[in-house]
Amino acid sequence: MGVTPGVHFSVSSRYHTRRVTMNEGAKLPVLLMEKGYRVEPSSYSEGSWVVEFPVDMGPNVVSEDDVDLWEQIHVATLTSEHWADNNPSFTAKFDPAVDTPETIEKALKLAEGKLKAISFLSKSQDTYAQMPYESITPEHYAENVKNTERVEFEGAVYGLHDLDDRFCDGDKCEVAPTGEVMLPA
Repeated sequence: MGVTPGVHFSVSSRYHTRRVTMNEGAKLPVLLMEKGYRVEPSSYSEGSWVVEFPVDMGPNVVSEDDVDLWEQIHVATLTSEHWADNNPSFTAKFDPAVDTPETIEKALKLAEGKLKAISFLSKSQDTYAQMPYESITPEHYAENVKNTERVEFEGAVYGLHDLDDRFCDGDKCEVAPTGEVMLPA
């Protein structure tokens, strides 16, 4: 959709892989696998699969590589001060070759009282296995797209869920394993 979760900048490049964790054996990842998307077991969550989606953010994207740590933290403080009453999701990416622990400490001191919380993550692509976002080359993107088929979600995905959540209240639902809704007595 051309947007990121939270208020941070796009991943480190225009072209990237977006990884999403889904339940093992669920109908949606099976459908995506049939359409050529890469699906593999999760390195972190037993009973889960990770699906990879090739993404092109477009030619005018401002990415994490285009801004330094200071600008990222500035955007986080502006968002917290002038836009959000709650705690917006914000992960500041730092370059370990440039941003020392002392630099990060100094940046946090300058932002003190302007942020409720902020996360930090190295820009290094090999920080963790199955990173949610991974920069790729335009050639890698083109190859991934070439190997996938378009998924027609209407009619194919709607109704794939095995559980019925029509009788949910806030964060609680009472659902039987067969999909039969269990109403309180």
